Amino acid sequence: MDASFRRSLAVSAALHAALFLSALLEIALKPRYVVIPVDLMYFAPPAQSVEEIIKKEDEIIVPRKPAEVKKKPAEVKKDKPQPAPPAPPAPMKPSASISPESAQFPYLYYLRRVREAISSNWGWSGRETGGLKSVVYFKIRRDGTIIEPELKESSSDDVFDAVALRAVKISAPFAPLPTGYQENTLGIYFEFSYKE
Repeated sequence: MDASFRRSLAVSAALHAALFLSALLEIALKPRYVVIPVDLMYFAPPAQSVEEIIKKEDEIIVPRKPAEVKKKPAEVKKDKPQPAPPAPPAPMKPSASISPESAQFPYLYYLRRVREAISSNWGWSGRETGGLKSVVYFKIRRDGTIIEPELKESSSDDVFDAVALRAVKISAPFAPLPTGYQENTLGIYFEFSYKE
């Protein structure tokens, strides 16, 4: 009876270990997507150009002689309340999000650096009203260079799409892929959006 108990215990332990390992493999192989939302800031163009400011600084100011002042009896005038200037329209907010193709990419700092590089090269004047969204797909090689980016989702505005593709192209090359990442390339989906 002692031998049959040991045999039953060994079979039970083996079955439990097999179930545990299969559960671990299922969790490890399940794809995980990481989406990092980004809000880009909109900067209005300056009120004066640099040339106008330089011209104003170069001008020579000649002081005028004070004119003779004729004194009039003081009149009390009531100031009419002036209406407040109309508020400028609220700027639209450009935003971007980045998603790696591989769910097994745990290096968020690298994704943040890629997002910052592309975001710094992306600007949109906001000539469209309504929302625009483009998704650009590209692969980063191990040395940081990219394989030609392609438009995966169009915004239906050719200029917006071209600006999004240009931002990716001029941001390359990126930093080399992390040494702990085993693959030779990293696929990236980069979403550019502009909403009211």
